[in-house]
Amino acid sequence: MAHDIRSIGRNLLLLVNGLLGLVAAAVVVLVYVRPRLFGAVSPEGRTVTLAVRDNAALELAVVISVLLLALDLLYLVYGRRPKAPLQFVPSQAAGGVIKVAREALEAGLRSAGESLDVVTRLRVTVEAERQRRVVVGAFFQAPDGVSIPDASQRLRTALAERFAAMVTPADGTKIDFDIEFVGFSGKLPRPSPPPAEPEEPQAFTGPQYPIPDDADSEDDR
Repeated sequence: MAHDIRSIGRNLLLLVNGLLGLVAAAVVVLVYVRPRLFGAVSPEGRTVTLAVRDNAALELAVVISVLLLALDLLYLVYGRRPKAPLQFVPSQAAGGVIKVAREALEAGLRSAGESLDVVTRLRVTVEAERQRRVVVGAFFQAPDGVSIPDASQRLRTALAERFAAMVTPADGTKIDFDIEFVGFSGKLPRPSPPPAEPEEPQAFTGPQYPIPDDADSEDDR
């Protein structure tokens, strides 16, 4: 619905600009051909005296022109056609170009990032800023107490390796990774103590004295 309204407004604005452009061109031609229609003409016929103030037609034209310029400015700032979302990322292969779906690429990158122990939650976006530039945005949460620079570097490395495994970009294509830390979540797991080493059996050094009573009773039997 919003797209339809924006499209209708854009078409109307283009129509008004075109009509007023035609009117302005016609006025210029009439001023040159019939200057008496717009003001008093000098005896030589080379100068036209036009009353700017107290001229209802001219004041109306000024108001319309100001409104049109304001609408054009608003259109340039807010009314531009939104950029279509990225659907796939082209990847070079031996048999030609393969289209890697953006959703599959984002899922693979998110899986690679969340496999790190310094990342608890991760949101990944893949966008094409220009024809030869792909931006991978990573917004991550880390456990409490983690070094954020170290976590960012490890995450960047993991994302770059997974991206290279999934996509072979064309020559000249730049891949940028925009890493952003958004907060702490959870805690690092405590390291488990190392397993106890088994005790080595002691070497036999002969019978130990005194011999227990149990051993004496067995000899009597």
